[in-house]
Amino acid sequence: MTLTDLHGTFLRDPLAVFLEVIEYAAGPLTFDDILSRLLRAGLPEYSVRTQWGRFEAQVRDDVHISYLPETRTYRWGPPAELPDAKEAVERLASGKAQINPDRKKLGDIVLAALEAKRKPSPSPGGREEAERQRIFEERLRAESARAYAKVAMELEELIASGASPRALLQRIHAAAQAHGLSPIESAGATIRFDRLRHDPVVASTPDGSEVLVIRPGYVWQTGGEEVLVAKAVVVEP
Repeated sequence: MTLTDLHGTFLRDPLAVFLEVIEYAAGPLTFDDILSRLLRAGLPEYSVRTQWGRFEAQVRDDVHISYLPETRTYRWGPPAELPDAKEAVERLASGKAQINPDRKKLGDIVLAALEAKRKPSPSPGGREEAERQRIFEERLRAESARAYAKVAMELEELIASGASPRALLQRIHAAAQAHGLSPIESAGATIRFDRLRHDPVVASTPDGSEVLVIRPGYVWQTGGEEVLVAKAVVVEP
């Protein structure tokens, strides 16, 4: 792949590039290993770190990826067959639940089995309630889709009319506030790292250290309380 092809692929599908680097590595890689290889290939560091912050979770969730938390390494392999609930409990109890799947996936398997066992057969009244819940959720999704479409239409209109980036940002913030959303930090700001509100690109970022915001987060104001919707993505400068 030429440098031009690599840049084009990374712009279109950063996740595919990250997975390809891991797939063709001779052994497990840390993020620093992945970063080093992509830098040698000519990609800019800021872009790689930014996209890794967005796609790291999807890299870990890929069926071919085994992630080892102790060494923070990623390894490519054949898709793992998920165990049943009984085997998941045994792995968790034995302490062998380190990779492929990790403890969280095993826990999800066990919780799903318990929930299915605990859930009673729906009565006629229960079916009616389930149907009302389904209709409510569909209406909620429709409202969300309409709100998103309205923002997208307004932004496209502003871009076509040559609006400045500042005007676009103001419109986005106004739309967010109309739905009870407030931003966490601002992109480009230098702040002190707070693990409760910030999602670091590099997991080892110490609390209280100076970091750069590359993507703001949001909280939702409801009933006088704040609900965290998304943490701000930050990186050490």
